[in-house]
Amino acid sequence: MDQHNPPQRSSLADLIAALVLTLLVGVYLFGLTAFAVFSQADIDKRNVTDGDVATVFIVPAVGGLVLAAFVITRWRSGWSSIWKAPLIVLIGGVFWPALFLLISGSVRRGLLPTRRGHDGSCSACGVTLMPDAVFCQACGTPQPRRSGHGCAVCGYEPPDGARWCPGCGAAVLDAPRAGHKPRRFTTAGVIVGFVAAFAGLVGFLTYLVEADRPKLPVTEDFSGQCLWPVGSNHAAPANFEYGCNGETYVLTVHNKDAYYVSQPVDVTADAVKYEVDASVTSGRGTEPRVSPASALLGIACMPRERRGYAGLVGTNGTTEIERWAGQFTGVTGHSDPGTVAGMDGTTRPGTVHLGIVCARQHDGTSLVGLYVNGTLTDAYRDATGYRSFRQVALYTATYPGTVSFDAFRATKPAQSDLDAISAAAE
Repeated sequence: MDQHNPPQRSSLADLIAALVLTLLVGVYLFGLTAFAVFSQADIDKRNVTDGDVATVFIVPAVGGLVLAAFVITRWRSGWSSIWKAPLIVLIGGVFWPALFLLISGSVRRGLLPTRRGHDGSCSACGVTLMPDAVFCQACGTPQPRRSGHGCAVCGYEPPDGARWCPGCGAAVLDAPRAGHKPRRFTTAGVIVGFVAAFAGLVGFLTYLVEADRPKLPVTEDFSGQCLWPVGSNHAAPANFEYGCNGETYVLTVHNKDAYYVSQPVDVTADAVKYEVDASVTSGRGTEPRVSPASALLGIACMPRERRGYAGLVGTNGTTEIERWAGQFTGVTGHSDPGTVAGMDGTTRPGTVHLGIVCARQHDGTSLVGLYVNGTLTDAYRDATGYRSFRQVALYTATYPGTVSFDAFRATKPAQSDLDAISAAAE
């Protein structure tokens, strides 16, 4: 049995959003590179060179182009929610390391060169000073008082907290005022602040993602813009077309094989009920000149590609639930024609309301129920079930022929549905 899954991809709006975020990554890289280059030039007491300016523009341009090429390539190959890629780069790969570098004084002191005058050298000429020098012995420049040295006038070592030198009465530079203690950013404070800011931003982004994510129920009547896959496949052995047509979703099959088209529902849930109206508008049977003729209609719930459960019903009244793990494997059903009332293969049954319930249980099993025209027809309990479901697939086999699907609906199954499936699956 052949199956076909056309490539799924984000909408054009998602691609545009991803490229806008990529542009923001480039702007941020530009600002970060400019800050680093100009700060280093200031530390080295030199003018900015042409090479520095070129670096400021080349680094963000290359980084932005590489990320844009990655986004476009992944979008063409079928990634969904492609806008998340540059957002992750912006937040996780660029923003937080830079923020930690900027707020942590200890990191800056460890990574950036020490300025003259703060490493025991003259702030003007760079000559190494004598231990208690107030003026440079090479150029005579007055030197700022450094912590750990004595009085700037007489060299006397004042006690901690002294505001006046006991040796000469000169005011002690940088002495704290009475009743005030110097404020310091401790390592623990920096770490706590960093973790708190990170947790806050993660929580905020999680809220935005959850607020933007669709919630059950999800419906699609195919009357507006076609959000499901549109295209065709005529490469052997496949031979069919798929897409929206006349406010329905249509699969037209030109050979005897069975095909499916999958679509993300964008709601990840451990229990779902997918429903759709299906009707054979032309063609009868999986083989020509087979009597009684029968076409297969189906709907599947999936956690990911080529995984999940499919519920199938034949227009001759047969039913089946198949486990989907790379290939379809029949697990339960009714193979006798006429099992479903009103469907015996002699005439087109009109619109068939298909429904499938897939639910993960606390014991690790999965319950699967196939509904035909609102009636629970087959039930199955999978001992090694799937954890969640986020995609739907529409399935058909008719030679040749066209099947129309309409009024798709994804909801959370009622407890009565789960109880009925559990009882029938025992």
